[in-house]
Amino acid sequence: MKLVKLLLQNDSIRALTLKFYEPDCWEDELLPCPETITLALYKDNDQSSSLGTFRYNLFSTNLAKAKRETPLECLPPTSALLQHCKRVYYQIQVWLQHRLDPCVWGWTRQSNFLIPIMSEADPAPKDLLQEVSCGCPPCKSKRCNCRNAGLKCNPACKVCRGKS
Repeated sequence: MKLVKLLLQNDSIRALTLKFYEPDCWEDELLPCPETITLALYKDNDQSSSLGTFRYNLFSTNLAKAKRETPLECLPPTSALLQHCKRVYYQIQVWLQHRLDPCVWGWTRQSNFLIPIMSEADPAPKDLLQEVSCGCPPCKSKRCNCRNAGLKCNPACKVCRGKS
């Protein structure tokens, strides 16, 4: 409902959605539309120049409020907006009976199935992933966050100090 209200109240935001109905749109023309709409949905008061800047500011704010040492839940997800945007454009074009290659518009083909591409970016910078640590005893158990994430324990691990 929040999106519907935004579209009803804001003519400039509503105009952005019309880009999805253009049959020969390029992905670089599409991305500013959902970025602007997403920032408007979150009522970004500092008017961030990009969704990435907004996500960074939101992460920093959440990190400052965190009560634990390594708040993994404060890590913002990677931006999957471009891939989602491409799939939305593809779906609208299918409804309008325009033929497009789904593998160019946010899908990958595996066997006879189309699988959505969630993001082409890494979940976090490699340096940060190496610094993720756990506090679960013992580190060789299936409950170990490092092990479950496919990472080696490191000196920041509270129990084994990277010796596991």
